[in-house]
This record gives sequence, C-alpha cells and structure tokens, in this order.
Amino acid sequence: MAEVTIFVLHPNEQYCREVAAAFSSYDPEMSIEAVADLREAPNRVRDEKPAAVVVGVDTANDPALKTIETISNMPGDVGIIVVSKAPSQELLVSCMRAGSDEFLEFPIDLQELAKAMGGLFKRKGITFWLTFADKYGYPTAVGKYPPGAQPKEKDDLLEALGAIAQDRKSTRLNSSHIPLSRMPSSA
Repeated sequence: MAEVTIFVLHPNEQYCREVAAAFSSYDPEMSIEAVADLREAPNRVRDEKPAAVVVGVDTANDPALKTIETISNMPGDVGIIVVSKAPSQELLVSCMRAGSDEFLEFPIDLQELAKAMGGLFKRKGITFWLTFADKYGYPTAVGKYPPGAQPKEKDDLLEALGAIAQDRKSTRLNSSHIPLSRMPSSA
C-alpha cells in the first residue's frame, strides 16, 4: 500500500514529537513529519500533499485556526485532525468551523485515535485511493497454484480472486515469475 504521510503542525517542537509518537504507536508504517512553521505549512501541504495534517490548537483564537481554514479550502482532500491539551465546547466549534474533520484530546487515547482515523478514511478514502492508484497503478490480485493443479483448482482460485478484484486478477504457476515495472506518474 502507499505510504501514508501525516504532517503534525504546531510551533512547539516537543509537542509535535509527542503527537507524532501517538500516531506512530497507532501505525508504525506512517511517515510523520513535524512542521513548526505554521505560516509555511499551507505551502508544504499544497506541494507535498500529505494524507492528513494534525494541528495542535489550544484556544478559540489560536493562530493555528487560520492555518486549518487555509488548508481546508485548498483543492484536494487533505484530512485535518485537531489535537488539543485544553479542549472545550467553544474550541471544538471553532475548529470545526475552520474546517477540521476530527478533534482529539491530548494525551491521545489510541481507541479514540483509531475511531478518528477510521472516520477520516471513510470520508477521504476515495481521494486517497485515487491518489494511490495514480501514483502506483491499480493492483492486480495474483493467485498461485502448484504444479499439476487440476483445471477445477485453477477455476476455484480464479473465482476466489474475483471476490477480491473485479477487473484485475490473474492465476499463474507458483514457480513462474512475472516482473512488474513502475510506470511514470501522470502528475
């Protein structure tokens, strides 16, 4: 699967590292980058197109709200998660009005993080999938059968693959080799 990149935005680098550690414990495969310069963050998001940004916000007049608003109005579909050490109803409303998709209290509870990431993927998943497919191509489900497999076994394998992938499926002898080459990106 494509590498999921997340930017953690907050002027305090220690806070960024703590938030990044929570996200890393949720998914160690995620690429997480701390961005301390909130003024430069929208340009980085526009240029590098992360899957999501995590923004630390602690007051209803926090300058980070302007960053959230700028990112939420950009073309594309970057998920925005707010993390707050001082959550309040007023802050939650301010963040949602600015364009946040999810709101978490710090320290981050892993079950709440899992719910937030699940919700984010449901809302942003199609865009993420299309970006992945554009960058890496559409995956093909490949089933391997042993030498001497009967036609019925091959048909059953192909049928099982059909349940996984409607268009792109292939069966082949287990000892055969089919190299794949990465095509240039259309971007």
